[in-house]
Amino acid sequence: MYGKSTSAQTTSLSLTVYNNIALINETRDLPRYKSDSNPYISIEYFDISNYIDETSVIITGMDDFIMIFNYLCCNDKNPNLSPCDTCENLIPNSILIKGNNIDSKEIKTYYLTDNIRWSSSYTIILDEKTLEIHCWFNLINKSGIDYNNATLKVIAGDVNLAYKNLYISNAPIQATKLESSTPIADIGIADYYIYTVPDKYNFLNNTLKRIKSFYKNGILYSKLYDFGYDSINANIIIKFQNTAENNLGIPLPSGNINSFTRFDGNLEFVGGSSIKDIPKDREVSYIIGKAFDVTSQRKIIAYQKYADYILKEVQYIVTNTKNETIHIKICEPIYAPWEMTFATDRYETDKNGNPCFQTTIESNSKKEIMLSYKYDVKSN
Repeated sequence: MYGKSTSAQTTSLSLTVYNNIALINETRDLPRYKSDSNPYISIEYFDISNYIDETSVIITGMDDFIMIFNYLCCNDKNPNLSPCDTCENLIPNSILIKGNNIDSKEIKTYYLTDNIRWSSSYTIILDEKTLEIHCWFNLINKSGIDYNNATLKVIAGDVNLAYKNLYISNAPIQATKLESSTPIADIGIADYYIYTVPDKYNFLNNTLKRIKSFYKNGILYSKLYDFGYDSINANIIIKFQNTAENNLGIPLPSGNINSFTRFDGNLEFVGGSSIKDIPKDREVSYIIGKAFDVTSQRKIIAYQKYADYILKEVQYIVTNTKNETIHIKICEPIYAPWEMTFATDRYETDKNGNPCFQTTIESNSKKEIMLSYKYDVKSN
């Protein structure tokens, strides 16, 4: 007995999207086959992804079955799909499933597909002391087929993939309108985070769909002007705590950040950056650009070389021409065993073992930082 199964028979469909792959979970109704002397049935399963990983397919609802994958041909000279034996690229068309006739009412199929991916992006609006954050999930479908009335989930974390020689689609992507929803739920699974998107969506081929993940406001933040090692202009760093006490406390998947501030009743762009995956109860820190009105000058006041060490005296002059008090950080590059002999300000060592000074500078003023240290001449 032979029958066809298409997406028109789908009763439930969900996609779990990882890093450029997705797990398809589809349930379809099957016609009722009358038992006869032939205990086997053949079902040709159509409407599968063009980028299905054939080795990943799992089917429930039939026993003792085999799977035969049928392909269509597509090449640069003849982009039209047609059955063929050999061609430049083979496109999966259907799965012929042969198994025991067990009078099953439905068949459930799981498989992995390439060319479906997701990313997160953030819009942050900076006020004087607090910020508001909008998080979006951006999902791209270039798998070759549509997924209608589907439940969507995304996984944050790097999942290892078995090597596969991929045919990469170059089809253009059409942006769909922004979708707004209730907050997306996040749950830990294994060593990853899974985010379930409320409602169901039509996820069309060659489209990018943006779905609102969450919105939070009233988040306290600080701004640090970080000169690093002997930089003239400081990086502007935004920092805030990802905690419930700070009106946040949500696992933040990696993604790009665009920051804005309010000016004359409108929003003005002040810089872009990106973050890696940040668990809740951790600090978020990102750079939005360099400050032109906060500068530093470094000058070597004294340099004396001895048999076993070098003694160096250094002066930093940091100038703040802003109309506000700022917090700055500046580090002295040494990269050798050293000993501080004098410093005007308190310091801490960074991950490289070099001294770093953090201090405040009043508006429209200058700050002098003096330090004297000796370091091993053999290591220099």
